[in-house]
Amino acid sequence: MIFMSFADIKGSTYEKTRMGIIHKITKLYTDFEFLKRTGVLSGRDLEFYDSVSVDMGDDVAGIAIQYMCDYLRRYYGKNALVLLDEYDTPLQEAYVNDYWKELADFIRSSSFDTGNKPSEEQEPERFYHGFVLGLIVDLAEKYRITSNRKSGFAFRGKKVLIGTEE
Repeated sequence: MIFMSFADIKGSTYEKTRMGIIHKITKLYTDFEFLKRTGVLSGRDLEFYDSVSVDMGDDVAGIAIQYMCDYLRRYYGKNALVLLDEYDTPLQEAYVNDYWKELADFIRSSSFDTGNKPSEEQEPERFYHGFVLGLIVDLAEKYRITSNRKSGFAFRGKKVLIGTEE
């Protein structure tokens, strides 16, 4: 199981928020450093593992959690479960501080947005939609939330539309 909390990622700029997420990913790799000595990682895996650092690019950061899940699956023989607490905190900060587009682009390019990428079982993952639905829960008192096939967000095959209560 992988547990990460974004509760303390409250950057006033995209760069600060991105760096907060990068630090969380880097700590994750530090916490599981023992995997490098188990023999389950290939030479290429070890190279990638070592590329995860505070200086990594978005391409590495974007797949680092997905790769860690694969490493843990190989070591334990079971799929890893990712628990991400307070995932909406950086998104709320991005909205308030006017860097939503940049953070949304970063998330879309990462393994957080796995809604259209098949897993080994050919079942699409819904991690990104967890972000979306978490935000929707907070908006439920102010907005009407209904199903709409043209809205662009999907959850369990349903589309979600958020509109004003007017």
